[in-house]
Amino acid sequence: MRRELKYFLDRPRVATMLSRLRHLLPSDAHGHPVTGYRVRSAYFDSIFDTCLEEKLGGKQRRNKYRLRFYDDTRLVRFEVKQKRGGVNRKLSAKVSMEHATAMLQGNFECLLDRPEPFLQRTYAHFMRGVYRPKVIVEYQRQAFLHPAGNLRVTLDTGLRASFDADRFFEPNLLLAPVFMAGREILEIKFNQALPVVTRAMLQLDACEHLAISKYTLCRRLKKARPWEDN
Repeated sequence: MRRELKYFLDRPRVATMLSRLRHLLPSDAHGHPVTGYRVRSAYFDSIFDTCLEEKLGGKQRRNKYRLRFYDDTRLVRFEVKQKRGGVNRKLSAKVSMEHATAMLQGNFECLLDRPEPFLQRTYAHFMRGVYRPKVIVEYQRQAFLHPAGNLRVTLDTGLRASFDADRFFEPNLLLAPVFMAGREILEIKFNQALPVVTRAMLQLDACEHLAISKYTLCRRLKKARPWEDN
């Protein structure tokens, strides 16, 4: 189980935070030392938008379901992110591009052939709730690590979205920016307690706390109901 904190950063603070992180923590070896790596996800939700409504309603036990790849479309994973009060757990399994494409088309039978119990449970859950892909979420991520408390700090920039789920693997997919004012997202994940010295060095008390997910932010670009505000 992991704990997670999220913050908004404005553009001037992003450069300061990046400089601070590069001096304090080693960067993730999987990413480019300057630009990091791209993250693209396709999120699934039920016919009644159960995941979205549970997040907006503050439900303490809820799940998110997504397909995700990092730069390389050949390495796709299906993930279930579980939130239980103040802690999170991620269940993850590699899937082929063929199976990922089938899932994006609403065909989930491939999950039944897998040995992972959580995938078989997901199949039953998806069939009951008539789950379908709802939005593609993409951003550029720079990640920094420290073994103490399994600390992971990520700066996610250029959050953008598309509602063309069938184009998930297209390299030149047109995506709409979510923020118009240069806001970016800082995420901090750790196992137990965030060290006081880490909070002080990153000056987190001066950052705006984020209580909403990237999935929810991106879904706001498209009205689910006629009466909703943008």
